[in-house]
Amino acid sequence: MTEFEENLVAMLHELRGAPGIEVDIDKQGDVADEFGDAESAFQLVADWFGMPLRPSLQRRYMRFSQFWCHWRYKAGGMTFPGEMRMSYLLAALGTPTPPLGGAGSSTSERQLYEQLRVLDDRPESGTGALAAIRLQPSVDSPEIWYYDPAHGTFKMDVDYCQYLDAILVTKGTSGWQYLFTEAPLASREFVGPVTNLKSMLEVFPEVFPAHDYEPLRQRLLERL
Repeated sequence: MTEFEENLVAMLHELRGAPGIEVDIDKQGDVADEFGDAESAFQLVADWFGMPLRPSLQRRYMRFSQFWCHWRYKAGGMTFPGEMRMSYLLAALGTPTPPLGGAGSSTSERQLYEQLRVLDDRPESGTGALAAIRLQPSVDSPEIWYYDPAHGTFKMDVDYCQYLDAILVTKGTSGWQYLFTEAPLASREFVGPVTNLKSMLEVFPEVFPAHDYEPLRQRLLERL
């Protein structure tokens, strides 16, 4: 396995062994090694999708056909969920995203939705929320967007590697992506996501002391 694949597997072990956390979905698919190493796979991205991704993004190369985890923390009167479902980059880019938005979507929104490809979604949670990578020819570091039917679509202030790095720290806590957007978290409509984030930042530093949660805490404070 690649270093990042090993880190993902280690994250599952962290979740399974954490007090108060119940993991009810834990699916780790086969390693899709038919596309070769990171350099070979990135060359295919350039050939098939016209995106010559910068070599630095190869450090988070992941080949699992599926990596899916759903969990819930419940202890001390506090409850919050988390979920992630990801697949390897070529599969994500080659799979059209389900219809997003609605009849009221603007022309620019519809154009954006057509370019998005699912990077990470939450099927068990049933919210329809997902993170997506934007398919744009000639781009060497594609944009990452977060779509939530309840709140809209937001560009994230992360690249592909930074998104995957954040997964290891947040464990997919519901709504963590908002910490890297310009979403108005101080408004009443974001009470649910903000509650989850506050709970995560109260619990995780104690449960997962090997990770640094101070940068995420600062991000939340800056947005409230």
